[in-house]
Amino acid sequence: MAEQLTTQERETIKTAAYGAVTLVSIAYPGAISTTKANIVGAKVLTGATGVVGEVLAGKDKIHIDGKSAAEIAATVLPALSAAVGVLKAKAPDEVDSFRRIVTIAIEQSMGSGPNPAQAEMISKVKAALENGSTG
Repeated sequence: MAEQLTTQERETIKTAAYGAVTLVSIAYPGAISTTKANIVGAKVLTGATGVVGEVLAGKDKIHIDGKSAAEIAATVLPALSAAVGVLKAKAPDEVDSFRRIVTIAIEQSMGSGPNPAQAEMISKVKAALENGSTG
C-alpha cells in the first residue's frame, strides 16, 4: 500500500513524524538531552507498523529547514497537517495510526515530563495532527 504514495508524499510523512520529535526535543535544555530525546522518539517511530511503518523505515529524505524552534516549526507543522491529508486521501485506515505513533513518540521523548516550552510545542503538534487537510 505504501507504493501508492509518491516520493514527495513519503518524504512529507517522514519529515512530519521525525520533525515533530525534533520540535519537542529542542525544547530541552542542553545538547545531550536533545540528542537523547531524538533517539527515544526515533525508536518509537521505527516501531510503527503498516503503511506508516513502511514509510518511516524507508530511505526517503527528511527536509527540516532552520535552526530555531520557530524556523523548524514553520516546516514541520504544515508537514504534519499535509501528512494527515495524504493519509486521509490514500490510506485512510492509517490516519489514526500516524497520529498515535507521532503522539507517543513526542510524549516518550520528553522523559520525565514536559517543560512549558515542550508543552506548548506538543499542543501545536497535536493541533496540526488534528487539522490535517487533503489540499
